[in-house]
Amino acid sequence: MTEIKDLVIEYYPLEKGQVVAGRHYFAFQVDAFLNSDLVRTASKADCREDAFCAILLRVETFRQDPPGTLPADDDELRHLCRFPDGADAWAARRAFILSEFGTCRVRTGDDLFEDRLFHPLMRDHALFLYNQEQSRVSDANQRSKRKRVRAKMRELKCRSPLIQSQQVVDELVEEVTERNETITQSSIRRALQARGYIEGHVVPMDRPSNGRRT
Repeated sequence: MTEIKDLVIEYYPLEKGQVVAGRHYFAFQVDAFLNSDLVRTASKADCREDAFCAILLRVETFRQDPPGTLPADDDELRHLCRFPDGADAWAARRAFILSEFGTCRVRTGDDLFEDRLFHPLMRDHALFLYNQEQSRVSDANQRSKRKRVRAKMRELKCRSPLIQSQQVVDELVEEVTERNETITQSSIRRALQARGYIEGHVVPMDRPSNGRRT
């Protein structure tokens, strides 16, 4: 079986605080588990109790920060896996219990790191869910920006085809974001001008519209 010292990565892909929202469940990879060294060894040797501790630790990684990792402290590990015996027994059996885990460094702040253990399968699953969640948040933010941009375009009397064009709206969102501006009439007018949409589509700021200035 893989010794813990043989599975080392310098930096964990998730930092402290980068957790996933749904940490109450995860996809259990049945084939990977049933074909693992842990199951094969536990089925032949008299170490089913230790295998159960290893499974508890694997599951526990998903509740940690960041998910997929465990503290490197032996006392904490014993507590997390409900290890029934003392420190000497743990020292004798930890190699098997932790055989699926590797070591890594987790960023906890600017130039600050913490040594932790990680499980490769749980790391990959946590990273997938985290990226999926970030994508959902990004999509929601993008939809919100499009809605606000369209509202300002209507205030600026933009033509309907321009307002309804997602390509145009996305370009304006990109322009305002690159300028680090908030979405206002003025910023959208500048974005329209920068992208070449202003002429013939928008009432100029100095031209009256229905007796009012825009």
